[in-house]
Parts: sequence; structure tokens; C-alpha cells
Amino acid sequence: MAEELCPSCKKGKLVSVKKEENVETKEFSCGHRTFTVRIEERILVSDSVHAIVIPSPIRLLQEAINQKDWFKGLIMSITYFEHFGINKLKEHFRSKGINIDPDKIDRLSLEEIIMVLYSCEIVDQPTYTKMIEVKKKRDKLVHQKKEAPIFEIEEGEAENLIKKAIECLKNLGAT
Repeated sequence: MAEELCPSCKKGKLVSVKKEENVETKEFSCGHRTFTVRIEERILVSDSVHAIVIPSPIRLLQEAINQKDWFKGLIMSITYFEHFGINKLKEHFRSKGINIDPDKIDRLSLEEIIMVLYSCEIVDQPTYTKMIEVKKKRDKLVHQKKEAPIFEIEEGEAENLIKKAIECLKNLGAT
């Protein structure tokens, strides 16, 4: 079986995997860590399923605030920024008749997504600033040195960042 490489730099090798409740943390020799968060929503299934239920991003982030689950709130904020940002970019380019390979848009980094959203005037300057602020704090928390606690943030700061993320997502069309 091939060794797993770091998805960020493609150089570091997998050193350890830690599983806790709904979070799997992988550490790589390069110092990067990846976090996989599993979110379940139970639905009653009868004879057939006609739709897939995707949790409302706004509701999920509000629940994270209510449960004081800052890790989930910040990680999911970034995940939703990527998802809704990519969809907005594809929709924008399609509506303008600009033919860009959707796979290229899918491969943009979050920072690139945010910059293109702003440069195409899909989001305004305050939304751009809030998205960058949430991203930078999430990056700082996730990429802490190994000796540091796994996730340390003040309650007020975390709640404020998640609320900013909710505002940004509403501007991107999330409900």
C-alpha cells in the first residue's frame, strides 16, 4: 500500500492518525495536519428517497455557537466558504458567457476563491475582509506547532468569527 502524502504540500508523510468522536486528525512529517469532521443528520427513509438532505449551513453554524463547538464552527465556516464560493464563481462566469473549465475553479485555494469573488465584485469589501479574517484565524489554529494545544481560542473571539462567517455565507446565498 502506498504511503499517504500531505495533501497541502505533497511532501510530508503521514505520521499519525487520531480519531475522536466525529473528528479524525492526521499529522504529517512536514508539520501540516488535516482534520476530517463527520456531520450526520438522521432522516427517516421509507420506500424511496427523492432528495438528499444537506444541513443548512446557517443553522449548522448557529448550532455550533449554541453548543460552543468552536472547532466545528470554524472548520465548517471554511468548508462552506469554499463550497458556496466555488458555486458563485461558476454561476458568475456562466452568466457572463466566460468559458472557464469548472475543474480549474474546483482546484482554487480558498484564498484564491475569496480574491476572485472580490475582484469580480461578487462580494463587497466588508465581506472580503471578514472571509479573510475567518480564514486566517482558522489557518493559525489548525497549523499550530505540535507542542501547542490542538485547538485554543477565546469563546468571545470564536463566537464573533462564526457570526461573521454566517454573514458572509448569507452574502454568498446560503440559507
